[in-house]
Amino acid sequence: MQAKGKLGPSIVNYSALMRQIIFLFFWCAIATVSAQSKDLDQAREYLAKSEFVRAERLGLQLEQQGQDAYLVNELLGDIYSAQKQWDKALKRYGTLLEVHADSANAHFKYGGALGMKALQVNRFKAITYVADIQEHFEQTVRLDPSHIPGRWALIEFYLQLPSILGGGYDKAQEQALTLAEVSPVDGLMAKARLAEHEEDWALAEKYYWRAVDRGQSIWTYQSLARFYENRKRYKEALAVSITASGRHQDARIDYQIGKLSVLSGAEFDQGLQAIQKFIKEFHSENGIPLEWGYYRLAQIQRLTGEVDKAYNAIQLALTYRPKFEQAIDEKDLIVKLKGI
Repeated sequence: MQAKGKLGPSIVNYSALMRQIIFLFFWCAIATVSAQSKDLDQAREYLAKSEFVRAERLGLQLEQQGQDAYLVNELLGDIYSAQKQWDKALKRYGTLLEVHADSANAHFKYGGALGMKALQVNRFKAITYVADIQEHFEQTVRLDPSHIPGRWALIEFYLQLPSILGGGYDKAQEQALTLAEVSPVDGLMAKARLAEHEEDWALAEKYYWRAVDRGQSIWTYQSLARFYENRKRYKEALAVSITASGRHQDARIDYQIGKLSVLSGAEFDQGLQAIQKFIKEFHSENGIPLEWGYYRLAQIQRLTGEVDKAYNAIQLALTYRPKFEQAIDEKDLIVKLKGI
């Protein structure tokens, strides 16, 4: 089965492919290693907090001390990956493969880093990376059939790669079926992804709901909410996010409730409460910049007639990022309402 209009005039929609894999790569890079010493644990903690200088310094010290070469090289590769230093990351992951060619995780990380590096080169050169990336992802699941990020990477890879180059919908579907045997929830999510790719929105919605009912995880709720948001069904997205907040304490959900309250024009009280919580409990690890919290706060306050408070909030957003275009536009709206 051929995908509907996904590849356009180009041979490979390479940037789209790699954007889909970015989350998988970093999830695996940060989450899958169990450190064997307190120092390695500490370095991982620095990495999780984006304290890259301290993490790298400790990692290099461990290397000089002759600590476990595999774990140290993997740690350093993850540190460089988090900073988008792909050449350095590839060198470290390449060392893993030289010593442990049978490591599924090493193949996955090397393939992921190679894909990220490909985003930094021109389009024609990037295409030459495809075969190597594909080989490393396929080797990942050959070595470890239960490697969930590897299965997901291949699903996305095959969806974007035409059959003439070794991809195609049928191969992606085969990976989704295998993934379902490893993890039923991931299998349902994969089926939803395939349905979206084919623009079968009703089927995608069905599978997202089944995944939510079975998994009840932040990931399943957020994916369903994002599906509704992308379809501009904002009230349904908001309802899903509010339900998720009752099950999970997560700053990303709080932010999403605030955002969707604005987009839907509904539930302003809950939106205000959620976005204020996001701001009050802000941590950089959330992945959403603080200025976006103030921006959403200003929008809610403008929509509820609290113009002076909205003005103060948007000023705070612009303090954090003076060239924040959306905030500049929002400030213009607020200023007109204030009549200044």
